[in-house]
Amino acid sequence: MFLLGAFLAGSAIGYAADRTFSKNGDKPAALPLNQKAMRDTLQVKLKLSSVQRLSVDSAYDARRIRMRELEAQVRPAFDSIYERMRPAMDSVCERIRPARDSVFELTHQRVALVLEPSQKKTYMDMVDSAKARGGPTCRMPSGDIKR
Repeated sequence: MFLLGAFLAGSAIGYAADRTFSKNGDKPAALPLNQKAMRDTLQVKLKLSSVQRLSVDSAYDARRIRMRELEAQVRPAFDSIYERMRPAMDSVCERIRPARDSVFELTHQRVALVLEPSQKKTYMDMVDSAKARGGPTCRMPSGDIKR
């Protein structure tokens, strides 16, 4: 239970720090989308030598391994919380389903207008495939809640 509390507190502190120290105040600072991009950004901004890059990579690899170990300890608790909250979240998402579906459909139509016929066919196949997998998700501030 202590680890769950520590994890949640750390997440809240990280979120608050990001808001405090980001240049644009209420929006999160632009962060690289993946580990490689983050490390490449460090390499460029810090002008790391190849030896420094290897050491930095090693430090981040060790952190990733340790974080996965810590997350594994609390994953069952998060899964349990999620499963208990899922009906309530689904109910909230259902309130906006018609409007959300309309927004998605309008987007598909707008994209299709600028595509060549062969591109349009591929795009619509991609849209249909996404719908077959369950369609759009209910977008929440903390991430996607898959329906």
